[in-house]
Amino acid sequence: VPDEWHLPVIKKLLEDKATKILVEKPICVPSQIKAMEDLLNRFSKIQICVNETYASSEVVKIVKEKSKEYSIVQPAILIERSKNRMEDIVRGRFIDKELGVFALEVPHSLTAVAATGDKRLPFKIQEVSLEDMKLPSGKILPRQGKGKISYLTEDGCQVKILTAMNGEVLHPLSEINAPSSIPFGDKTRYRILVLEEGEYKIIGQFEPIPNWPRFLGRVLVYRRGALLEAIKTEDKPMNRQLERAVQYFKGKEVNPGSPKEALSLVKFLGKVIERL
Repeated sequence: VPDEWHLPVIKKLLEDKATKILVEKPICVPSQIKAMEDLLNRFSKIQICVNETYASSEVVKIVKEKSKEYSIVQPAILIERSKNRMEDIVRGRFIDKELGVFALEVPHSLTAVAATGDKRLPFKIQEVSLEDMKLPSGKILPRQGKGKISYLTEDGCQVKILTAMNGEVLHPLSEINAPSSIPFGDKTRYRILVLEEGEYKIIGQFEPIPNWPRFLGRVLVYRRGALLEAIKTEDKPMNRQLERAVQYFKGKEVNPGSPKEALSLVKFLGKVIERL
């Protein structure tokens, strides 16, 4: 469903007396922030949960635990979520013309980074870049190719978010034999999270990992370049997030996808786009 449809669908559901709503990320696009804010205030007692999948990732949970174990307090953080989406687009898959390539994987990346620490929400934007996509036919799609966002978190961590939908791998890790590119039609997903501070480097690799069973991720811990730990873990963040959403709707858990928090991420992305 195109991102700009979320607002009118939520509005219709609320006006039809719906009491429990689950919505995919992003909750809306930047041009709809005021309307969404007004809607959430108007229906503040209705249970709305945003499917911010990576808030429930086991890989992210282990990365956070290992950071504490090895006293990693203010790491440099890099996260990349890239693939070759051109075949899907040629077949008619929707594109977000407002946020461009940032609409697809960056909300997941922001959520994952925020979950690695207690004060990891974005605080100050430093650098932004966004490039077009050139399809095999030669057609140019503005803002759909690749992008980078650098920012500081509330606790002073330097974060770099990378994403490419044109088949490029922007930060290939030698530790996991990462590919340098993903060919047209190839279903490979490159999804990594890296925290570095002092002697330590922690790498989280999200599923699907090439040639591995589905729903299996891993965390690698290095000290001075030597591997200390290699942890494999079942990681079904979407399943877990949906389970938590159901428990929230039943009144048994706090909201795992607060719409106001989700809206704050859209506001951040809106400021990012303004920097271009």
